[in-house]
Amino acid sequence: MNSDGFDLRFLSSSEIREASRLMANVYHADPSVAVFIPLKSEPERAHLLDRYFRELLWLSVNSGKVVAAFRDIALAGLAIYYPPQTYPQNILLSKRS
Repeated sequence: MNSDGFDLRFLSSSEIREASRLMANVYHADPSVAVFIPLKSEPERAHLLDRYFRELLWLSVNSGKVVAAFRDIALAGLAIYYPPQTYPQNILLSKRS
């Protein structure tokens, strides 16, 4: 797919690490994140966000619902979609097979 200079395609499992870092960087300074992860250490918050998004993306990629936007070869954005009634209720309790 191509939209306004971006190459859109489903994120592959091999791209999860890069995508989780992107999301962690984007949400790191979000005020709502500071409320939910009020840590004294900024590197600790970045690490937890990266782990959280890695798990979220792993679950999402395996259900085929992550669209990635690339500009040139760089990951520029993500869209995660779950149809109604399909979102994992508790990511922390989900286990990888």
